[in-house]
Amino acid sequence: MRHAKAIASGAALLGGALCIGWLLFVDAPVPPSPALPMVAPAINVASAPTPAASAALVAPTSATLTPPRVPWRDTLAGATDLRAVYQRNITSSDPTQRAAAWRAWSACMPAFLGSATQAATPETLAAAMPQGPDSGLRIEALRSLYARCQGFISRRYDEQLSEASKVMALHAHGGARSGAEAAHELLAMGEREAALQRVADAVAALDPYEIRELSGLVGRFRRDAEQRDPGPDDAVRDAALAVVACDLGLDCGPGSLLATQLCAMQGQCTGDVVDRVLANFGAIDRGQVDTERARLAVQLRERRFDARRYFDQR
Repeated sequence: MRHAKAIASGAALLGGALCIGWLLFVDAPVPPSPALPMVAPAINVASAPTPAASAALVAPTSATLTPPRVPWRDTLAGATDLRAVYQRNITSSDPTQRAAAWRAWSACMPAFLGSATQAATPETLAAAMPQGPDSGLRIEALRSLYARCQGFISRRYDEQLSEASKVMALHAHGGARSGAEAAHELLAMGEREAALQRVADAVAALDPYEIRELSGLVGRFRRDAEQRDPGPDDAVRDAALAVVACDLGLDCGPGSLLATQLCAMQGQCTGDVVDRVLANFGAIDRGQVDTERARLAVQLRERRFDARRYFDQR
């Protein structure tokens, strides 16, 4: 009885925290999209037990958020069992691998967490989403994602909830954040120079996921420096960051994991990842984005990219 009450209590605390976890993977590089349907409970991350792997972690600073530089390998491309990717990487001493574990987990959770009394299925998710011309494609994408998430979904609800609590705490303590996420966090904390260093570290690793997640920082650096909204050039630069990863080895085809997520959760089901991501930028000059993307890809490959010049335009 006490165990059941504990589970119910954990479920009752659910709300925005897990929704943020989902958005970090899919939405980090693009402008905010409409809120996702709340199917799963949220977790009180502040009271969640901190996993052993993150016991030594503290609030992010420039000292605690510098990862080693290791060759990039796409651990998610072609993965049919996302939980297996999560398990292989979540306890790694390499923060880039823990970030990969976070991406695998957040590709499935909280969307398919459900509740103690009702499982989350493609059908229940689709029923809570706005209907439109791509609704059929969207439910197929949900089913494809659901199949890849079975390793998480097939576990008992209390096990799912416990795991969610731990992984969210690990991420909150900085133990599963990418360098790009750390840069966003440091800028929010007012540590501008440290944020620029994390951007430089993310770029130096040539990790396409990291580079993609840097999107949005051009405008944020501008607002931080000048207290004004970003201009059209900033939007073009952020858009180029969001899609240049496709030129650096990220799987961006219409059947890729990222394309599947964008269709399932944002309703962007037409074209490849580039088409779907840029659709979220609204009225932006695609020609300018393509030009900036090509220039950016060359600079990154040749390691001539100047992070300070690109982001810190004071």
